[in-house]
Formats: sequence, structure tokens, C-alpha cells
Amino acid sequence: MLADDYYWQELHHLHAVIRSTYVGAELTASAMGSILIMPIKDPTSNLDFDWIDLTNHQTLAVRIGDMAIVAVLNDCCAAMQAIRPLLQRITGPITITQLRELAVRMAVANDDLVTRPWFATNVSLSSAYVQIIGKFDTEIDFLEFDPRKYGAVLYYVLRDTIEYLVVDGDRDAERIKAIMLSGNISFLFNNNKEFIANGSWVEEKTKPLF
Repeated sequence: MLADDYYWQELHHLHAVIRSTYVGAELTASAMGSILIMPIKDPTSNLDFDWIDLTNHQTLAVRIGDMAIVAVLNDCCAAMQAIRPLLQRITGPITITQLRELAVRMAVANDDLVTRPWFATNVSLSSAYVQIIGKFDTEIDFLEFDPRKYGAVLYYVLRDTIEYLVVDGDRDAERIKAIMLSGNISFLFNNNKEFIANGSWVEEKTKPLF
């Protein structure tokens, strides 16, 4: 059965957040996880909707019109902290390809958390007050960045569009796949760490800045 493939314990917190509006629970900021909202404009696509679901990383991204949203559901806002230096370099609207890269970077950051946060629901029987919280017991720390882990997830979210991508002026799908799986690639920034406007191509030697 399909449900046998899900680790339901990992979905408990998400269920608690979703039902919070129904039960009138207060959601603390950390309980909601990392949420990134950015403008999106892609001259290469006429689609107003895109969806990326990285279930194993508890991460999703969606494009609705000119707005893009990336959310990590169980990181207690840690992923946002990890990618903040990158966000400061983004100087304009992103493309669909760049949205998928941001989702991957946040997903990998969530996966690289050394110590996971814990979540709880506080209930006051006397006042019918319910609060959902999330906390870290230690300082937020991440594993050393693994380019191949990043590359594998990036290839997963871009595999259906790889024939449309241009890398270093090359459209060879197998070569692009190999570069992507190596993790030495970014659609957000060039070799000078500058934001790529309308980025759906990269220079071959561009390194992840994560």
C-alpha cells in the first residue's frame, strides 16, 4: 500500500500545524519552519504555476503567478538561516529554474542539520489555550556541505527540463547531467558570485556558494 512508504511520525508536526486553525491554536514563528517568499519572472515560460515537492526533505516550493514560495516544514527556521548569505546576493526576480535551486538548497540545509529541533503542543486545561512550539536544545549547526548531495537533489528537480537548459553554451543533456550530479553548478550566481538575471544557464565552473 502507498501509505506503507510514509514515515508517519515525521508528518505529525505538519498535521498539528494544519489543524491549528481549526482548534484555535497559537502558532509560534519557529513552529512554522522556514518560509521564503520571492518575486518570480520567467521570460522563457508562459506557465503561471509550478510545484516542487521534496517529501523526504519536508520541503516544498510553489509558483503562483508572479510570486514564489519555498517552505521547509520541520526545521524550526534553520534552513533560512543557512541560505541568508545567498539571499542577500539576489537582486531581482527569480526564474522557475532558480526557484527549484532555492528549494534544493533549503532542502539540503534541512537534511544537513546536525541536531533536529523538537516540537510540542502546550495545552492549558484551565483556559482552553493551545500553543504549538518548536525549539532547538543546542546551537544550530550543519554538516559540511556535500556538493554531490546537492547535485543529486538538483538533478531530481530539474531532470524533466534538462533538455532545455544551457550550461557554458552547451545543450548536451548527458554532459549537463554529469555536471549537475557533481554539484559544481548554480543557476543563481556566476563565477563572480553575482546574481544571474533570467538565469536558466550557468558557466561550467560555477561553484555552489552554499
